[in-house]
Amino acid sequence: MATIKILTALFFLSVAPVFASQASSVVKYQCPMHPQIVREEPGTCPICHMTLEKVELEPAEPAGSVPKVEGKAAFNLSAERQQAIGVKTAVAGTQTLTRTLRLPGRVNGGGVLAQVMELDAGWLRPGQKARLIGPDFSETEAVVREVDNNLDSLTRSFGASLVPKSRMAWMKQGVFCEVRVRVELGKRLVLPTEAVLDTGKRQVAFVAVGSSHFEPRQLRTGLAGDGFVEVLDGVKAGERVVVSANFLIDSESQFKAAIR
Repeated sequence: MATIKILTALFFLSVAPVFASQASSVVKYQCPMHPQIVREEPGTCPICHMTLEKVELEPAEPAGSVPKVEGKAAFNLSAERQQAIGVKTAVAGTQTLTRTLRLPGRVNGGGVLAQVMELDAGWLRPGQKARLIGPDFSETEAVVREVDNNLDSLTRSFGASLVPKSRMAWMKQGVFCEVRVRVELGKRLVLPTEAVLDTGKRQVAFVAVGSSHFEPRQLRTGLAGDGFVEVLDGVKAGERVVVSANFLIDSESQFKAAIR
């Protein structure tokens, strides 16, 4: 009898790690359209009534030095899954940030008078090159001649006069046109606009670490330019950020946060 008890004890000791591993694995059921809906048992989504999909969890990621983002968590995603949902990344880097000002203009004699909003007036300088686009979509180059220092308190705007390089057929007194001025905002650390996910409460980017790990980062952004936005905090130069399939990546991140 003693021998049987010893053998039984040895058996349970040998299989205990297996049972522990199985017990530690967690299975949840999630709505594919509403990732915030997570249940312990199979069923349907109370919002869209779709069948909840079975999701097996990975082991929790070890705590690191990266600040947490409320409601989001880091996670792993296989290369096959990334390809299936169309994940693409770009590298954060320092470059000259540019912004194209699009201003309403009106032909006045031999020139064009443009209306510059108060927030943009500081970027406009005499001598800058511009383009004039007429109502027939034909274009010509122009030069900023003068920027008025008197603020219109009603429209909160300044006036600017431009001299066209060539006379166009549409350039008749009072005709409206569009004025485009491309200004340089200096060298700055920037991310592609597509990398920034605005949740309403905060701005977030997902950083790809290695080939399969993704981390949510809360951003502090600065100036917005043509296709890029200045990043003041949250991402460092040289880090790769997700620029496509952001909403799917975000859904996965929310799901991981919800079940942990």
